[in-house]
Amino acid sequence: MFPCAASSESSVEEDIFLLASIDVRLRELETEQAAVQEQRISFSQSKQKLAANIIAKQVHRAPMRILLPEICGEIFSYCVLGDDDRQHEEHTIWFICAPAVLANVCRRWRDMVVNNPILWTRLCIRLDDQINHTARAKLWATRSQQLPLHVTLRPSMIPQATGIPDALLQRFMNAVRWLSRHIQRAKSLAIGSGIPIIPLLLLDGKLPPMLHLQSLILQTGEKDDASIVQCVLDAPLLREVTLRDLTSMARILQETLEHLTILVIAYNRRWVNPTIFSSTLASCIQVVECTITFPSEPFSALSDPILLPEVRKLEVHWRHQFDPAVVIGAFRTPKLEHLVLAQDGEEPVNSRLMTSPLKQLFISAFNLQRLTLSRCALGNWSDLLSVLVEAPSLSELEMLKCKQGSLILQTLTPQYDARPTTWFCPRIRRLLVDSFDRWDVRTILDFVRKRMYTGEAREIPESDGYAYLEELEIPRSLGTLDFHSRIYMRSQLRDIAASGRTKPDTFTTTTPPRLYEIMSLLSDRQREDLHKSMLDYLYANNYMSAFNSLKADAGIEYTPDPKAKYTGLLEKKWTSVIRLQKKILDLETRNAGLQDELSTAPAKRASQTDWLPRNPAAHTLTSHRAPITRIAFHPQYSVLASASEDATVKIWDWETGDFERTLKGHTKSVNDVDFDHKGHLLVTCSSDLFIKIWDTQNEYKNIKTFPGHEHSVSSVRFMPGDQYIISASRDKTLRVFDVASTHQVRTITGHSEWVRWVTPSSDGKIIASCSKDQTVRIWDPLTGEQKAELRGHENDVEVVIFAPIAAYAAIRELTGIPNTERSKRHGLYVASGSRDKTIKLWDTQTGQLLRNLAGHDNWVRALAFHPSGKYLLSSADDKTIRVWELMTGRCVKTVDAHAHFVSCLVWGRQAASSTSSDSKANGAAGDASKEPEKLVNVVASGSVDQTIKIWLP
Repeated sequence: MFPCAASSESSVEEDIFLLASIDVRLRELETEQAAVQEQRISFSQSKQKLAANIIAKQVHRAPMRILLPEICGEIFSYCVLGDDDRQHEEHTIWFICAPAVLANVCRRWRDMVVNNPILWTRLCIRLDDQINHTARAKLWATRSQQLPLHVTLRPSMIPQATGIPDALLQRFMNAVRWLSRHIQRAKSLAIGSGIPIIPLLLLDGKLPPMLHLQSLILQTGEKDDASIVQCVLDAPLLREVTLRDLTSMARILQETLEHLTILVIAYNRRWVNPTIFSSTLASCIQVVECTITFPSEPFSALSDPILLPEVRKLEVHWRHQFDPAVVIGAFRTPKLEHLVLAQDGEEPVNSRLMTSPLKQLFISAFNLQRLTLSRCALGNWSDLLSVLVEAPSLSELEMLKCKQGSLILQTLTPQYDARPTTWFCPRIRRLLVDSFDRWDVRTILDFVRKRMYTGEAREIPESDGYAYLEELEIPRSLGTLDFHSRIYMRSQLRDIAASGRTKPDTFTTTTPPRLYEIMSLLSDRQREDLHKSMLDYLYANNYMSAFNSLKADAGIEYTPDPKAKYTGLLEKKWTSVIRLQKKILDLETRNAGLQDELSTAPAKRASQTDWLPRNPAAHTLTSHRAPITRIAFHPQYSVLASASEDATVKIWDWETGDFERTLKGHTKSVNDVDFDHKGHLLVTCSSDLFIKIWDTQNEYKNIKTFPGHEHSVSSVRFMPGDQYIISASRDKTLRVFDVASTHQVRTITGHSEWVRWVTPSSDGKIIASCSKDQTVRIWDPLTGEQKAELRGHENDVEVVIFAPIAAYAAIRELTGIPNTERSKRHGLYVASGSRDKTIKLWDTQTGQLLRNLAGHDNWVRALAFHPSGKYLLSSADDKTIRVWELMTGRCVKTVDAHAHFVSCLVWGRQAASSTSSDSKANGAAGDASKEPEKLVNVVASGSVDQTIKIWLP
């Protein structure tokens, strides 16, 4: 150490000497410090080079398939002439040592990468002052060799606060303009927001046709939308679209909406034209997955329903300023399987009007299996029970950060002290609750105890539609519970799992591993064998990372041995389980059918003449993509024709349930279909104003088209003799056409509203029609004169049919009418069904109402007489088929036919006798005194659920 100051007795010379000595020592220390710093830098550089060289030597001769994805990404980036499209953080190991690794690897693979056009199909252009994007676009367009491109245009990489330099913006726009020449090759196109991009892609003021485009992402702003309002996108293969405002893009996408399968509407502050949202979204008739985020700026409730016939998954997101009740009730989703309702915000939404709209949505989604609720304030959804009762197929329930989520569980918890015991949503097998407090613990545990296969879950009500809870998922931390609540809940869950009986269902939670181990249904030996079989499977398939992780976590010793009992055990068990599951399902289905048949079997086997339809249906025909409107049987062969709102007619073999062909020709809903009495011709009518005839003997070719009606044609029939057809229309008229010449023979007027149905008598001397004006009218088809007007219904009359002569005796006994000479006339009685939920029997000669049959709970849509004349069958929007005994007027049987409205019903036609001059209509019979030689006991029904059911003995 040097003294800090000279003593008072020292001379000046000694002080100068000491100062010089201190300066010399300081210089020496500085020199040594600089040398140490240089040495430190040298060692640091040597360390980095050594680490890089080690990695380089490890991968130098390794095939590309076992390299880490990050290294492969670096290889490609450094092989494209320095045009780096990566985003790195400088502290990552890949950024530090990648150059040394690539120096060895890319020498071997450079030619392969540069000359492989598939690797040049993904092009991203964004604002970047380090890259010449025009040269980059040319390079990608050239080396991709005309393959479809995946193009991303993202101008929003520069923060808006700093602004975009003019030179940088100009370079970006030049690159996009050059790329517009090749944009028709795009297979996927993603356009970000920030500056108007779409105008740069226009050629002669139009968007070029994009024949390869399958995916489109438009994150454009409002100013971008205005520039393309007159453009129409030609992309026949487009299936996936993501955008922020569907209403502003309605015109550009008008030709592609009906082909989309995935639609995502991201958040936008406001929509340009909310009034067209319903009609635009309803155009997406093939969408399977739909995600909608509503704007924060509110708009009025949607008045028109939105029918999405094919959607399986629907996600609805909203911000706290928006009330979803104005929209949710408008959706109609008959095939919906997964519904997500989510508020994108911190506080759950407080909507007190959600119950009614949600109930309407659940009614239309009769096959809903999974419900996800996120940040919903369930305490404000009054009358939850009325909503949940409309979801009988629900099997998975997820509640994510919901307020008062225990309210739903209280509703779904069975009350065994009540009689009879009722399970709402009886098929729930999986429950996920990720947020709850200590007040919800008892509710969750009570629900699990009474719905799982445990001692407290008593017998399930006798029905095939019930199932025990199999899986409960809760967070590892058990929500926000305090210490004592966590201990209590874990112990209770452990007790519930231990109390399970012999049913081999799996109870799993996301609780800590040690708790799961206690809850495991496997013994120690079984668990060890399972682990070893899993390790064997991973080792045999070279999944070494997963193999090492499982081996470490399980803590067992494993040595591969081809002769060990666990070798290949996992695959054997897996295939065995699948095979047994299928066998069990088949046996359960067969057993259920036999049990149902046994329970409904009469003490004495009924004769075939009195056969009536009963569950289960022999065949369920599915192929239509919209509700079924009408069905018709071929008079001679086992052929069935069905008409649908999907604008097609389909031909089936009803004996085998096989689909045969589709007839396309109409452009709108096909409303009716009918065979002639020999089965040589098929007539159809449609909302496109046309009637068409198809030749059944010549591959069902469309041979004639009848114009004439001024509005939708709702019904059409062949007249007896097959020379004429009679049609009814929304233009309030009936029209008679000559089949041979297609000329209109006669126009019959008299109804004041839409004519819904027309049918001729079996001898063709009179016809009956019914209308929205609540009347049934009888006409002379030769003169057009009205014979009778039958009034008595209180709502639209949907259907009218003539009673066959075989039914006259039962009708006379029901009404007390004496037997007279006129009792054998054709067309003496008619039956009509109405939206007032009633069926009425009428005398066509006097116009007298004979009997009113009430029993349906919704609109009556179709009628058919039994061939024996003893019964009348009806179908309605209450989803049932009812059988009425004509002698007593009582409903003697109710069949739960479909999962949705039953829109049509028909009995198989009896083949016309070769010697008889009278052609018989559907459900008609011959002389009442003569038993038909051969009854065709088959009934077909069609529904809004898009299925047709065949009912056979």
